[in-house]
Amino acid sequence: MELDSSTVLDRIPILPGIYSVDVCGGFLHELRNSLSTPGSQLHLFAYDWRDDYLVAVKNLARLVTTLKNKDATSISIIAHSMGGLIASYFLRYGHQEPEEAVETWEGATHIEKIVLATVPFRGSMTALRNMQHGAKFGLNTTLIKAYAFATFPSAYEMMPTYAPVLLDGELKPLSHTLFESDLWQHYGWGFLDNATAAPEQTKQRRLAFVTEALHKGSRLHERMHSPLENAPRLHTQMLHTFATSHATIARAALIEAGATPTLIFRRDEFTKHFPTRHYGTLFEDGDETVSVSSAQLPSAFKHALAGVAEYQSQAVHSQIFNDRKMRSHILDFLNT
Repeated sequence: MELDSSTVLDRIPILPGIYSVDVCGGFLHELRNSLSTPGSQLHLFAYDWRDDYLVAVKNLARLVTTLKNKDATSISIIAHSMGGLIASYFLRYGHQEPEEAVETWEGATHIEKIVLATVPFRGSMTALRNMQHGAKFGLNTTLIKAYAFATFPSAYEMMPTYAPVLLDGELKPLSHTLFESDLWQHYGWGFLDNATAAPEQTKQRRLAFVTEALHKGSRLHERMHSPLENAPRLHTQMLHTFATSHATIARAALIEAGATPTLIFRRDEFTKHFPTRHYGTLFEDGDETVSVSSAQLPSAFKHALAGVAEYQSQAVHSQIFNDRKMRSHILDFLNT
């Protein structure tokens, strides 16, 4: 299966060419039909979700500038998952590089309303799990292979920032964070898989790639969660949504017994090493991809924006826009 990053993901193929599952196609159709103001247009902002988030931030800034130059009087954004991180960063910092970024709320001055749906503000352990076991969806158990996932800069940038993320052989918290490149090199995680034979020069390039991606991810989360520096007078309204009621992987057990250290995510591995312990130790409430705690809006946005409304869904991550009540809330929010 080929991944098309040039358009919005409206459907996910389960059996390519035979059967697929709607992600946001139905919602987009309803959204187009709901545009009540003469001259209103729906623009689909496609970005390569495998790439560094800042590439998409800069492209979003260009699109907003283009629309403003075409005399757009009001711009609203609907963003899901990683798209929500991109949009949130743009609101607060515009298209600045994270190393030098200062809080300006430049992006927010151009945005009337914004909807953020199930955004991993504190990262997602799903990213590391997918590097170990690949990504699957329903009956499609090989949607993205583990090695391919490990080549995506965005996967490293989405590492969880909360603690603990790793447990030891007794299921006690370890002090490590997942932004330590030395840790990845030591255990051979992701693109640094020790089982993959490669020349030394290639290994060093891979290490540089992983180190840079982890650093960018760390800076992204630092910027997003930094305290509010000023009290701007913004007109932007936000609808912040997240989902509950689904077991969501939040941590892994790191077993160092034996010759090869093992990261444990799967039930069969957990039961083998911890036959008397509860598998739920590795999980939190969420939407199967983003935990409730990770999806909470950083405080700066609550204090800086003109208003923040909140909605809780019980849909899984990929189906949030197929929640009929959620759709109604979004359309009401945008049209009032």
